Amino acid sequence: MNGLWRALPAVPGEWIRLSSAVGLGMASAGGSAQSSGPEAAAALAAAGRLQRALAPATRRPPPGGLSPGLVFVTAEAEDVAALGVAARRLGAGLLPAEPGVSGTAAPTVGLSGRLSGLVWDMALVHALLDLDPGEDGETLRCWGADGPMVVGPPPVAVAAHRRLAARVYALWTTGRRE
Repeated sequence: MNGLWRALPAVPGEWIRLSSAVGLGMASAGGSAQSSGPEAAAALAAAGRLQRALAPATRRPPPGGLSPGLVFVTAEAEDVAALGVAARRLGAGLLPAEPGVSGTAAPTVGLSGRLSGLVWDMALVHALLDLDPGEDGETLRCWGADGPMVVGPPPVAVAAHRRLAARVYALWTTGRRE
């Protein structure tokens, strides 16, 4: 397994909802797979690991961090990939039916609306977990600026935090549905 260290926006209430969406969506995608045996079990296991990885984001960050707030989590690359596959699988089920092709019927309207919201949330979480913090993340790790600080960080860490936060919050704002 390959751990990915990622920055997420510090919005605990939203992460509780998004973590639930990840679990529900991956369970739904795994249960809707043609083979409900090992593939479904793997999807459920990945969902559980992702929910545990997202747990720090569901808690209020301690005071003293840089602003805007970021929460750092570590998720397994295979689980992030499984989330993308699950979102794609559920999203494909929302596409209009193809004439003359059996098994492509779109879900009913009520189910379609709830399912599209779930897919949207899964895609947002996937995109954020797939966003590599790059050199700015390494700078933050080096200076310990990825957590509460007793002493102010050096300007290089503050600049790295601002750049990383701008990328994370731009994705967050673009991906949020109203």
